[in-house]
Amino acid sequence: MKNLLDTVTQAANSLLTALKLPDESAQANQILGEMSFPQFSRLLPYRDYNQESGLFMNDATMGFMLEATPVNGANETIALSLDHLLRTKLPRGIPLCVHLMSSQLVGERIEYGLRKFSWSGEQAERFNAITRAYYMKAAETHFPLPEGMNLPLTLRHYRVFISYCAPSRKKSRADILEMENLVKIIRASLQGAYISTQTVDAKAFINIVGEMINHNPESIHPTRRRLDPYSDLNYQCVDDSFDLKVRQDYLTLGLRDNGKNSTARIMSFHLARNPEIAFLWNSADNYSNLLNPELSISCPFILTLTLVVEDQVKTHSEANLKYMDLEKKSKTSYAKWFPSVEKEAKEWGDLRQRLASNQSSVVSYFFNITAFCRDNKETALETEQDILNSFRKNGFELISPRFNHMRNFLACLPFMAGKGLFKQLKEAGVVQRAESFNVTNLMPLVADNPLTPAGLLAPTYRNQLAFIDIFFRGMNNTNYNMAVCGTSGAGKTGLIQPLIRSVLDSGGFAVVFDMGDGYKSLCENMGGVYLDGETLRFNPFANITNIDQSAERIRDQLSVMASPNGNLDEVHEGLLLQAVRAAWLTKKNRARIDDVVDFLENARTSEQYAESPGIRSRLDEMIVLLNQYTAAGTYGRYFNSDEPSLRDDARMVVLELGGLEDRPSLLVAVMFSLIIYIENRMYRTPRNLKKLNVIDEGWRLLDFKNRKVGDFIEKGYRTARRHTGAYITITQNIVDFDSDKASSAARAAWGNSSYKIILKQSAKEFAKYNQLYPDQFPQLHREMIEKFGAAKDQWFSSFLLQVENHSSWHRLFVDPLSRAM
Repeated sequence: MKNLLDTVTQAANSLLTALKLPDESAQANQILGEMSFPQFSRLLPYRDYNQESGLFMNDATMGFMLEATPVNGANETIALSLDHLLRTKLPRGIPLCVHLMSSQLVGERIEYGLRKFSWSGEQAERFNAITRAYYMKAAETHFPLPEGMNLPLTLRHYRVFISYCAPSRKKSRADILEMENLVKIIRASLQGAYISTQTVDAKAFINIVGEMINHNPESIHPTRRRLDPYSDLNYQCVDDSFDLKVRQDYLTLGLRDNGKNSTARIMSFHLARNPEIAFLWNSADNYSNLLNPELSISCPFILTLTLVVEDQVKTHSEANLKYMDLEKKSKTSYAKWFPSVEKEAKEWGDLRQRLASNQSSVVSYFFNITAFCRDNKETALETEQDILNSFRKNGFELISPRFNHMRNFLACLPFMAGKGLFKQLKEAGVVQRAESFNVTNLMPLVADNPLTPAGLLAPTYRNQLAFIDIFFRGMNNTNYNMAVCGTSGAGKTGLIQPLIRSVLDSGGFAVVFDMGDGYKSLCENMGGVYLDGETLRFNPFANITNIDQSAERIRDQLSVMASPNGNLDEVHEGLLLQAVRAAWLTKKNRARIDDVVDFLENARTSEQYAESPGIRSRLDEMIVLLNQYTAAGTYGRYFNSDEPSLRDDARMVVLELGGLEDRPSLLVAVMFSLIIYIENRMYRTPRNLKKLNVIDEGWRLLDFKNRKVGDFIEKGYRTARRHTGAYITITQNIVDFDSDKASSAARAAWGNSSYKIILKQSAKEFAKYNQLYPDQFPQLHREMIEKFGAAKDQWFSSFLLQVENHSSWHRLFVDPLSRAM
């Protein structure tokens, strides 16, 4: 192929020579007229978009493009549904393309996602800039990691597109109606496979294809293209500064943006042969392996599967001929020299039966990945090895198409296969053949979910930019509660503190129960109130406005205080309720536990119960049990205050309860009183206000033997959602939540938390837990959790997030400012 520069030089020299000769001006003009400057946009078939039908009108074809929601976790049911789509819905002989694009243009998503987790105060602008820069740098390169830990951890956004076009020169009304009907059928079939889709219009199309074609390795912000209704779409997809050079082993793409030049290297790799085995649900491990994160492709790429369902009659006839030929050979001496002929004959015999009964179809397909990186040899070599090794791990052998990178690059673009490119691929011998179900399992449809548009930035294990917002309403969660379990050093505090900050920044309030000063620094920096357990003062009758609504809650509080182990029966509680109402009617908010005990003592000596020794015995028991909480009792100073320590005007309160741990009865009474206070405050504040209660070290603070406490917590956890309230319960080990050893309160917290986060576990305890409860975690989950490291050693926290039936694996990288907090 002649170099463009040589062509231009030769033409200029010819012109110069011609101009020097007499009467040669006509020849010079002829040479000018014959000069042809190649344009990449002329290779693209895109022309127009029909707004009414939602179809693209190309030069010789007509088609549509869909954007599909990536499947987070596939299964055999989804694979069978897609197989049925290929066999029964898709026209034969026409290519369908599935594109999985890994995009580095995540700058706008980072800025939008961090808006709810921004800093406030005098230094807000400076602090927010530092936090943004930390994550932007990670998207441009990688997250910083300790020396010796070489993992390709960055930020990407995965998108899935499905494109299809069929020959149509006249674009007749009949062709349009047929294509519109096909779009409806395919979308309905995909929906049946739990894959939601939306149509791509002209504006979205030029931005999507523009990103595929014009890769700038220096940019993480998308270029917004304005749709020009008077220009063909192919010209609008290519930048004016586009400069593509074809090399034998790669392409180089030059762009100029805002006066700065950039050069990207484009490398393609396609499947050398059919893989031995492939499953749709494991397909994401091809580009990012969960158990082996070093086998991941961190650079932007486009993974494309182009498939054509072959004619059923022809393939059935081919299978018949193959079977008869092989079956004949298997009965001759040929089989002695080639023993595999009998196996081949059986395989072709089985295939022809499946083809005859329409249980299967033969599909021709081209599997290709196009990667983009900076144009230097070292980076390119690393990228090439990452791709080849990552796919090889799963049995996919990829090869580089020497001298054909331009062809493969075009193959990753929408509608190019329908223009005749698939035929060229077939003639080049790079198209593979397999049964429809096998090809279905190669579809690049599986990728991680970004979860919510904004919140706590926690990328997935496959580098998908993801955010966690427990108050988001689109996760199919039944409440906003979260249960967190992880051993010391797993990163629990770094995970929870940003959630607390976001609630406070939104105008809400947060109350933290702690044991160990883990939130003291955050409390001081956020201007909160820090209270030691020894200084806490309560009054069960404070803040009560309607005794009819609150009497049972006060009764329950006093019941738990009197008997933390739950030994009071219905008669005890009935008498206690009478005492609560009597104390309120006498002194209103100034009533004390002493007034309750006085009522019980008067009832014991009254004539009403003179003939009821059982009731008098119960009254005696409650008097003894509650005496320790009266003004003169052992714990009286905690529960008989005119001015309770907790005020409703405090937006952040941290309660350090470690000093009460050696007095378990008092700790239970204080904890239950606090839970009642939090619940009351949630109910009394506006519903649009976010409320958060964090119970750290929940395995100690929720160690109630009283069933009533568990029932109360379960009710509170369930109803908090109606008041935009959330409980976050934290323990050291999953055993503290979900086992026979866990208290009823802890089990209630776990069972009524839609969000469950499992961080690093104690290896010994986790192995023992899996032996006792073998069905709790699948094998993959066990292996992943066992590989979680300490946050301090790896500079990030690893965790499993479960939201109802959704599970995903995440890393939490804490920015420098948050670490300092």
